[in-house]
Amino acid sequence: MIIYIKNISDLFKTKTKILRPLVSILGIIILSGIDVAGAILLIDLILTKRRQKIPRDVAIREVAPIRLKPILMTVIITLVMIIRLAFFPDTGMDAYSPIATVILGGLSISTLLTLIVIPVMHSVVDDGTQLFSRIFKKQYIRKH
Repeated sequence: MIIYIKNISDLFKTKTKILRPLVSILGIIILSGIDVAGAILLIDLILTKRRQKIPRDVAIREVAPIRLKPILMTVIITLVMIIRLAFFPDTGMDAYSPIATVILGGLSISTLLTLIVIPVMHSVVDDGTQLFSRIFKKQYIRKH
């Protein structure tokens, strides 16, 4: 989310035509769709492993290397295709250069954050839900 806010603020700091920031916002929307796919891959396999009665920390350690290859393949292919559009646009394609620039910068950073932050946040949220369930379970038992 921080990346998206930074991209939007950077767009309006530049003294360019109004079309550039508007087209770049479309790039942010595309970026959010691509970025979510990597997180879904990680979380889905973590939850699948946990349904097989594998402890959370072990599941996260097993899933990260398994899903690293598909995530990196998707990102690298996207970046390779976007680099040409971002830096060397053909005639008529220069209007899409801002989209490519946003996707190029955002995807490279968000991929690193996805591979690090998503497993950590899964652990934090899981710890929080377990804590709340224990607290409410104790309160329910005391009342009845």
